Amino acid sequence: MNALLKSAIAFWMADAPEARRRCGALAGKCVVVELSDLGVVFALRPGEDGIEVQLRDDPDAHARIRAPSLDLLRLSRGVGSGDAIGRVHIEGDAELAQAMRDLLRDVPFDAEERLARIIGDVPAHELGRVARGVDALARDTLRRMEQMLGEFLKHESRDLPRPDEVSRFVAAVDALRDDVARAEARLQRIQVAG
Repeated sequence: MNALLKSAIAFWMADAPEARRRCGALAGKCVVVELSDLGVVFALRPGEDGIEVQLRDDPDAHARIRAPSLDLLRLSRGVGSGDAIGRVHIEGDAELAQAMRDLLRDVPFDAEERLARIIGDVPAHELGRVARGVDALARDTLRRMEQMLGEFLKHESRDLPRPDEVSRFVAAVDALRDDVARAEARLQRIQVAG
C-alpha cells in the first residue's frame, strides 16, 4: 500500500517542480493526519523528492491534524465552513500544518492532460467532457434540491420565515433601537436639567 501511495503522489507531483522545492524546504518534518471518521492515520514526510506517505502513526510528529475526511478535504481546498473548521484539530506546529496544507493545495493537477499521456488525447478529452458533464449535473441537482428544500421550509412547513417576514422583523428591530436611543437621549436631558 505504501508503494501505491508513493507512486500516486509521485504521479500527482510530477509536473510541480515548485512544490518539490517547497517539500525540500520542509525536509525532516513529519505531519500526522488522522481521518477521524474513517479511522485512518498516516504520516506525511516532505523531502527533496516530494512527499513520502506512511500508513502509520508517528508519536514524534511535529504536527498532528485530526478531522473528518470531508471537512479536511473542504478546508484543504479553501471551501470550508465555520462548522468544518471547528471539527479540525491541530496539535503541535500549526505553522508546519498550514505550510503542508498550502503546499498540497497549490500543486497544479490537470487530470485530463495526465490521462492523455496514458490513453491518448481523444479518449482523455472525451472522459474529461463526461466528467465535467457529471459534475455540472451534480451541482445543478444540488442547487435545485437546496432551492426546493428552502421553499418547502419557508412556505409549506413554515419552519423558516419568508423574506417579507424577515424584512418586517428587521424593520421592527430598527424602529425599536431608534426608540430606545431617543428615550435614552431624553432621559439624559432630564437628568442634566434636573
